[in-house]
Amino acid sequence: MPASYSGCYGMKPTHGLVPYTGVMPIETTIDHTGPMTQNVADNALLLEVIAGEDGLDPRQYAPKVDRYTSALGRGVRGLKIGVVDEGFDRPESESDVDTKVRESAEKLRELGADVEQISIPMHNEGAAIWTPIGLEGLTNQMMSGNGFGTGWEGMYSTSLLDHHANWINRADELSDTLKFCMFVGEYFLRHYRGHFYAKAQNLSRKLKETYNESLAKFDLLLMPTTPMKATPLPPADASLALY
Repeated sequence: MPASYSGCYGMKPTHGLVPYTGVMPIETTIDHTGPMTQNVADNALLLEVIAGEDGLDPRQYAPKVDRYTSALGRGVRGLKIGVVDEGFDRPESESDVDTKVRESAEKLRELGADVEQISIPMHNEGAAIWTPIGLEGLTNQMMSGNGFGTGWEGMYSTSLLDHHANWINRADELSDTLKFCMFVGEYFLRHYRGHFYAKAQNLSRKLKETYNESLAKFDLLLMPTTPMKATPLPPADASLALY
């Protein structure tokens, strides 16, 4: 999303390919570490540099690292691309975004790729699955746990933890978006005691399986990264309605 809204090239690697060490967490199971660059070549090169095992991230299991720059200029002929129906024509979609992505799919077809429309119905449940993990996890790990919490076997950055812990003395300065997320996360934790977080984590494995079933047939899945264009930054005196 940051890359999509900023007009640069972002890579969201599979968990474990790039070490998570030293990253300020929001929620460990949904956070990613990856390069954002001005062009594809720099992205491939930077991924080569940062990918691989560092011995400090317990999520890593001997990740397979490749020479990503060797694929530059190879072309897309013979590449199998699945265009995911559920990524388009959503209630929040902007038609020009959908059109541009569909035009890109046709361009890839003209260049020799095998492009096919596919359906992944459970994709529509992704936001509902993400929300308890994101909001309860943010409240527990990033805020109450000062960025790290407990139960992590990787390296703890004590200086980062100590610095972030000062938020409690300046909570009035937190953004309205963060305050809202914390209110919702705390409500669910108090009233449902982690039930929906646990259920969402269980469902996330099923969602992952549905994507993997499609990726067993296709080299990549294509859809809009974000279904709308970037919105303008709100002014300092913006009304709560903008949130």
